[in-house]
Amino acid sequence: MRDNYRKTFLVAAASLLIFSAAAWARDHHELDGTWKLLPTRSELNGEPPFASGTVTINDYNGKIYLMQHFSLGDSTDFSSAGFTLEGHYNDVIRSRAGFWGVVSWEEDTLHVKTTENGDTTVERFTIEPDGILMMSFQRPGHQTIRLYFQRS
Repeated sequence: MRDNYRKTFLVAAASLLIFSAAAWARDHHELDGTWKLLPTRSELNGEPPFASGTVTINDYNGKIYLMQHFSLGDSTDFSSAGFTLEGHYNDVIRSRAGFWGVVSWEEDTLHVKTTENGDTTVERFTIEPDGILMMSFQRPGHQTIRLYFQRS
C-alpha cells in the first residue's frame, strides 16, 4: 500500500514538472527589457561598427513592442537610426509610409521581418546560454551580422 502512494506521488510530481517545463518553454518574456549593445563582441562581417545601440522588447497579451536605436561613429562623426514596431503577432505593422514589419515567434526565437522602400531585412532575437541577447540581421547582398546585447 505504501509503495502505491509513493508511485502515485512520483507520477504526479513528474507530471507537474513536465507540464511546468512546457508552460515555461512557451513563455517569451525572457526577452523583455532593454538591452545594451556589446560592440566588441558583435560580428559585423565588414559592415561599419556601431558606437552604441539599444534594443527594447516587450511582449504582452499577444502584442509585441520593439524599439531599436543604433549610433555609428564617435562624437565628431555621429549618425543615428532607429525604429519602433508595435502590434499583434503575425500582423503587418505599418510604422510609417513605405515601412512595414511582421513580428512572429518560432519556438524561442523572435522573428522580425521589415520592408522599407522595397528592401527587406530579417532579424532574429534569441537568448544565448550565457544570458546574452543575440540579434542576427540579414539583408539581401550582405553577409549576416550578429549583434550581442546585455540586459541594461
